[in-house]
Amino acid sequence: MKKVAVLLMGGWLSASLAAQEMPWMLRGRLVQPQLTYTPNPGEFSMDKKLMPEVDLSYFFSDNLALEFSFTALRTQRVYRDSLPVGTFENLPPTLLAQYHVTRWSALKPYVGAGIAYTKTSTLHFDSPNFPVAVDPRSWGMAWQLGMDVPLDRTWSLNVDWKRARFNSLIATPLYAADSRVTLRTVSMGLGYRF
Repeated sequence: MKKVAVLLMGGWLSASLAAQEMPWMLRGRLVQPQLTYTPNPGEFSMDKKLMPEVDLSYFFSDNLALEFSFTALRTQRVYRDSLPVGTFENLPPTLLAQYHVTRWSALKPYVGAGIAYTKTSTLHFDSPNFPVAVDPRSWGMAWQLGMDVPLDRTWSLNVDWKRARFNSLIATPLYAADSRVTLRTVSMGLGYRF
């Protein structure tokens, strides 16, 4: 029993030391976001413009990591009943605790859960007679599925899917609704371990 405990402890220490040699991973991704609102009586929708994203992860061990993802602030167009009505800027960073599966050498899948923060600013609507107001800041829960495909010891390809959910008040001259906002992102990119 002592031998088994020693072997397990030795394996854990070697894995921890390996992670500490190169504990950081920097990823650059192209992200396609999709926002949905429930309820959505105004039939608002957003475009699906590609946006750059930078992620920084710190590995506490080979399996456990903490990731901060930051999507560049981009202007997105707003549609009402499929007609363009204005633009806004959205900043949705997330902080996620991750579990990485290390069973396979060619594929490194992972799952994550954490918190998301969104900041909406620079609202501009084409029709001054139909203004729309939304909460400028919201917090919510986020989930993640992804996979790294190692190219060598430091570089890897990455695919990633995230989903965040939070509440936001949407108000117009005709109605006001406390909507549940769901943000889904699909991304691909390149990672560098150091």
